Amino acid sequence: MASLLDAEQALQAVIEEQVMYPPTQAAGEVFTLDEIDQSILLCEAFLRHLIKEPENCMPAASQILSHIIWENRDRSEIILGMVKDGISSATYDKLDALFKLLGDLLSIEDSIAPERVASTIRELLIIFEDKKKLPKSTETNLAFLIHKLYDKNRYAKEYLDHLYRTTAGTPNDMLEWIEEWLLKHHYHGIQTPGWLLQSSEAIYSGYDGSD
Repeated sequence: MASLLDAEQALQAVIEEQVMYPPTQAAGEVFTLDEIDQSILLCEAFLRHLIKEPENCMPAASQILSHIIWENRDRSEIILGMVKDGISSATYDKLDALFKLLGDLLSIEDSIAPERVASTIRELLIIFEDKKKLPKSTETNLAFLIHKLYDKNRYAKEYLDHLYRTTAGTPNDMLEWIEEWLLKHHYHGIQTPGWLLQSSEAIYSGYDGSD
């Protein structure tokens, strides 16, 4: 007959299996930092350095930042705010690395993922519209929004579909300018959005001009 100790150990094993660990942490491997080390890791200057030049510190930057924001709204807001600041000020040739980092952070599957993705997309749409007079930057921005987020991130797709259904044709429409921009710049193979008619062909060919 199993002992009470065996039963307790079995129960503990079940509990441990149900714990949601960050994607960067193996179950059971817990490492505690003292206050000094935590302050160094969470130092704003250090974090901004990781984000400013992510191509020089990937995949470490992605792993560190993913670990920091896991299940933490406040840290998510701060870190993603830094990434969005970088995107807002970046030239088009720097965007790919920033979008790779942002895509990794938005792919985290924790309990606040839908909220994290929706709030980020709202702010990205504002940033992208502000830069729509820069064709090469806008092409890169929309390729990320459509191909990397809408096509591959279920929370992004749900939010953008919801945004289109609830705001299209209203003064609060945040997507209309995207269709207008794509049509104006003669991207072949485009169909009228619905949202972008679920189309991953919206951005079909590159733009030959420059910002």
